[in-house]
Amino acid sequence: MTGTATLVRLLLRLDRTRMAIWLLALPALVWLGARSIVSLYPTADDRAAYARTASEITAQIAMSGPPRGLDTIGGITVYEAGWLASIAVAASAILLGIRATRAHEDSGAWELILAGRIGPRAPLAAGAILVTANQLALGTAISLALVVAGADRAGSLVFGSAVASIGILFGMLGLLAAQVASNAPAARRLALGTLGIAFAVRAVHDTTDMPLGWASPLSWAQASEPFAGNYPAPLAGALVAAAALLALALAINARRDLGQGLLAARPGPASAGPLLGTLPGLQLRLARGTIIAWAVAAAITFAAFGSIVPSIDTIAGTSDGTAEVMAAYGDESLTEAFLAFSLIILAILAAGSSTAVALRLHADERASRLPLLAVAPLRRHRILAHYALPTLLAAVLTCLVGGIALALGAGASGNDWSATGSIITGGLVQAAPALVLGTLALALAAAAPRLAGFAWLAYAAAAIAAILGPVLRLPGWARDLTPFTHVADYPATGIPWVLLAISVALLIAAAMGLARRDITG
Repeated sequence: MTGTATLVRLLLRLDRTRMAIWLLALPALVWLGARSIVSLYPTADDRAAYARTASEITAQIAMSGPPRGLDTIGGITVYEAGWLASIAVAASAILLGIRATRAHEDSGAWELILAGRIGPRAPLAAGAILVTANQLALGTAISLALVVAGADRAGSLVFGSAVASIGILFGMLGLLAAQVASNAPAARRLALGTLGIAFAVRAVHDTTDMPLGWASPLSWAQASEPFAGNYPAPLAGALVAAAALLALALAINARRDLGQGLLAARPGPASAGPLLGTLPGLQLRLARGTIIAWAVAAAITFAAFGSIVPSIDTIAGTSDGTAEVMAAYGDESLTEAFLAFSLIILAILAAGSSTAVALRLHADERASRLPLLAVAPLRRHRILAHYALPTLLAAVLTCLVGGIALALGAGASGNDWSATGSIITGGLVQAAPALVLGTLALALAAAAPRLAGFAWLAYAAAAIAAILGPVLRLPGWARDLTPFTHVADYPATGIPWVLLAISVALLIAAAMGLARRDITG
């Protein structure tokens, strides 16, 4: 595998910004979550009351796994946010592995590199080394974050090891998908779809009597029981499975042609439909997968949130701190406060969808697709409008689907459908703050492409301030900097015109910026 070390350095340089963002953001979120748990459940009695309540909420068990170690700060942190953070680690490992291998292969970079003194297996080996090192760093950082927040060291180490093992396993799955699929997008769909199936199997196992524990790698990690039993042995199974996936990926790589996969690309229709004959239709078609993925995530998440609504008074009774924090999102009732909090989470999810779609402008410029549009007889403000359309649709559709799922979950679990209309309306109103961050991403990509990556930093900062502001007791001016706090509390029916005006101003700035600069590529 001649040249592996050289390729590792090259890949590290190409992906250092993305890796740094994940390495800072996820441990920071875990630390903030742990600090909030410390303030919400400061005594052993508070934690015992939380443990009794958590064991009775099936929807939360489906999302977070079996309730173990809930008599500790670290155990509650892992239950509330840790295992969901591990899903984000697994997804980041998949994306990193595919980007480091198949994405560069599709761009033609590996064909040029392999023409020199580089071994044919070096790109895959370099990708495996990069993914493994990145996941070990993430696991270590998350362990340190828990320890700094006041959690037990042994439990923190076991949980960090569990996160790292999950990341390495799914990272190797991403490398295998890169060999099997015909291109990078297909590999991402295959690997992320497998992650979704693993999550669903784990949820079914934890909430029913079906013995599916060993069918999902996520259950292997949870069997380590951080902050409860602290059993590291089950994690060895994940590492053995990761080694097997890497060996299979290397075997396939040795037998396939460059640019090909075991699964042939599905031929498209002989002719495009009338919608694809237009640039707006084409942009919507290209953004379809991203929009649908975020909408499905919203549907699953907020159906679970809705099922918790009838139990919210019981949950709030676990500690005075919990009730106080919930009251910060609305002072009419704890149920309405929880719905207001849920809708803020929905706005954050919609903003993520809108931001991801908006940054396609930057991705198309880097891939030299945008210059092809710029040389056509088409004014640049119209080009921008065609990217703005799916950005708008992503925010609105995610809010609509999430609002409907929240309303259905709340109505079905409590057999009370009186709030259905107000919940759906409140969900749609949350599209306004989501559009502010989406159009900010579009403005950065259009006017200052080198700063496009800062759109995700702005998104993360706004989300943290909105979610943890009451817990961390941030000053009012700090919370006012995020658009999520500028929507009326539930039930919100008024249109936030100021946020919409900001979105329009950002769109104008994006159009002016794109018109006045050179397009690279």
